[in-house]
Amino acid sequence: YALSQAKPIIVFMHEQPESREIRLQETHPQLKDKFLAFRKKLLLDVNHIFYFKTPRELELAVRLNMPLMVEQHIGQGWVPAHQAHHLEDEIKLLKSKILQLEQQLAESSAQVNEVAPQDVFAFEYQIQAFQDG
Repeated sequence: YALSQAKPIIVFMHEQPESREIRLQETHPQLKDKFLAFRKKLLLDVNHIFYFKTPRELELAVRLNMPLMVEQHIGQGWVPAHQAHHLEDEIKLLKSKILQLEQQLAESSAQVNEVAPQDVFAFEYQIQAFQDG
């Protein structure tokens, strides 16, 4: 998707994936081939590739390069900034509507239970009568 939309792609790639612990490597030959093909595609298609060998190097690469990448490729996020205020207002409106409906529900359920002595009721019932106890 990012390639088709000309969005910047940032890759943090292990420098030597075959040197990783066995549990972190693909063992099935087909999956290993897919992994290598994907890695090759990234190398060909992506401009911003940062390599690491250890988790600490990965952390440093992210800390150093992400701010630079954000500065170089300024763009809107998933929610465009000009819509954020509108979404906040909509959330506030919906929260107040929920509160109002909860209050109405509480009031209506309290009113249902109020009964006056002059109220007339209709209800069905059954009686069983037994002779001799």
